[in-house]
Formats: sequence, C-alpha cells, structure tokens
Amino acid sequence: MKTKDLINQNNQLRKQLNQENQKYYEDLLLYMRLKGLTKNESALERQLMEILQDLIDAQKDGVSAAEYFGKNPQELADQILQETPLQPTSLIKLILIVFATTVLTSILPALVSVKTPVDLGAMLINGCYFALLIVCYFKFLGETIYQKRSEFWSIIISAGAIIPGFLIPIFVKTPLHFKLNDWLGIVIILILLTVGLIKSSKEILAWPMLMFGVGIALLAIAMRLPVIGNFLNETTTGKTIITVTFTFITLLFYLMSAFVIKKDRK
Repeated sequence: MKTKDLINQNNQLRKQLNQENQKYYEDLLLYMRLKGLTKNESALERQLMEILQDLIDAQKDGVSAAEYFGKNPQELADQILQETPLQPTSLIKLILIVFATTVLTSILPALVSVKTPVDLGAMLINGCYFALLIVCYFKFLGETIYQKRSEFWSIIISAGAIIPGFLIPIFVKTPLHFKLNDWLGIVIILILLTVGLIKSSKEILAWPMLMFGVGIALLAIAMRLPVIGNFLNETTTGKTIITVTFTFITLLFYLMSAFVIKKDRK
C-alpha cells in the first residue's frame, strides 16, 4: 500500500476512537511524524497504522490507550523511531519544497513593483533561510507535544524567527537582479501561476501558496496594465489599495497555512 493510501486509511480509522484514545493517539502520531522527518515515511506510516489497529482492538475490549501502551507514549514513540530505517531524502525533499515555495512566493510580490528590479540573489538567500527555519520549527513543534511550554513564549519565539525572512528581501542586495517591462512581466507572471496550478493544485499543503500566488498575480497584472496600472501606481488612493490588498493576501496566506499544516499533520 502506498504511503498516501496509508495516511488516508489512518485518517478514516481514527474516527473509531473515543475522545480519550483519540487524543492519546493523535499526540503520538504528530510527535512521530514531526520527529521522524529523516525516517522512511512508508515504514513510519505502517508502524502508526499497526499501533492504531492495536488500539482499536484494545478499545473494543474496554482497554484504554494508556493502559495498553503505557502512560509514557513519548518513550514508546522514541523507541519506534529508533528502529525505523533512515531516509534522509525525505528531509531533503521537504527542504527543497520549502525553498522553492519561498522563492516563488517572493518572485510574485517582487513583480508587483513595476519600477524596482527583481533581486533573485536575495530571494535565493531568503529561500535558504526559510528552509532551515521550517526544519527547526518542526523539531521545536515536536518537542512541545509532550513537554509543557508556555504558548505565549512559543508564539513570540516563532514570530521573532520569521521576522528576518521579511527583512532579507528589504536590506540584502545582490548583483543578481533583473528588471522586466510591463508586458513581459505579465507573461512571466501567468507562466509561473499556470505552472503552480498544474503542479500543486491536488496537494493540500500547497493550497495556501496557490491562494497567495493567485492573489498576488492578479494584483501584479493589474499594476502593469496601462490604465489601471497608472491609477494604482501614481495616485494616493491606488497606493492605499495596493497596501491593503497585499496585507490582506499575506495575512490570509499565513492563517490558511497554519490551518492546513494542523489539518494535514493529524
């Protein structure tokens, strides 16, 4: 059975658990997936499926998850992870996805500005930063599942770690930059958007990026059109519309990303 099928089957079977057992198992599942980024994904999902099936059988006999697997699920999870074969390509794949996503989400906003050159070098540096950040974040998130941490400080630390990602494109300048005229910019925007829709429309984790891409692409195209572009770029009202629209799209992207990651990891 393919890994994706195992995950889908797991999602369906978990509905059979009562509230207490479901909480126990989903914490275990989330911990193992986050801590097992360098492990063989297929082998890990088979282990999770075996645990789930054993738990369902135990529940039918009136035995709780804590009674069946013990009151220290982290110890159980760590033991299983230690025995699961390594597959570093899983982590490399995640890093490449985050890197490509960051670069693409940086290119489209950069194309919004008609007069400012697109600094590809700064985007590549930013992509490397976010790729490293997301790996560290997953590790941090995994550690918080069985350790009591202040939610307030977790949010503060996470927000502080993201800030450099916004500052890099602003303050880092490299010789690797280029400028596009209006119509060539529109063509490139449409190509990037089409490729993104074709490649990622079926992946739920890509939906926030697609939504962000569509919103930014429409704004960038509007700013490059003869009449509308002049209004948006040259008038105070137009510049206000640009700022409000960009802020709304960015906020929606992060809210949707948080929702999708939480939903996918369950």
